[in-house]
Amino acid sequence: MTKMTTTRPFSIDLPEGMTALPTAAEPGAAQALAASLADGMGLPADDVSAGVVGDALTVFGALLGDAGIDFAAMGLFRSPDDPKRPVSVVVTGARIPSNHASPEVAIAGLRQLSIKNGADTVEVVHLSGGEAVIAVDESMQQLVADDATPPAAVLTRKATAWIPDTTGSTIAVVSVISPSWQDWQHTCELAVDLFETFRWET
Repeated sequence: MTKMTTTRPFSIDLPEGMTALPTAAEPGAAQALAASLADGMGLPADDVSAGVVGDALTVFGALLGDAGIDFAAMGLFRSPDDPKRPVSVVVTGARIPSNHASPEVAIAGLRQLSIKNGADTVEVVHLSGGEAVIAVDESMQQLVADDATPPAAVLTRKATAWIPDTTGSTIAVVSVISPSWQDWQHTCELAVDLFETFRWET
């Protein structure tokens, strides 16, 4: 497990196999990320393909940071059902300033908001780090390669835990996102385990 702490006061434990993405420009970040990816895949540290992926993920992490994400990580796994099938998972964490009277009030509002926004599944659960609303939704994207190739449809599913603090000042938002729909059940299990590691830092 790798512990990820935001610049804000909460943390989660990442499962083995996930690599943190820099959410801000850092000297040498792409090289460090490429080396980490190469190590995880059993490749030489200077592997060219790992370098290309490292560059791309560094840009991706910076875009997430620009969107207000405090931390992000990505994991590439093999499907438990088919070892030849890759599974990709992205984890993000952010903090939203709040002014809720109590966690119960925030939970009620977050549940209604998730339903209003069209989440496919909305549940209120009790995590070790506090009560949370977990919402699952999906989106379809069309990826265009070139003018001669028909666009490819990519289904992405996301499980998000919304966790209000007890002081009425903050709502933590932790998401687990994956386009690997064939292995969504396994991704959900990973998400539940990850959400259970959530802790407010004192």
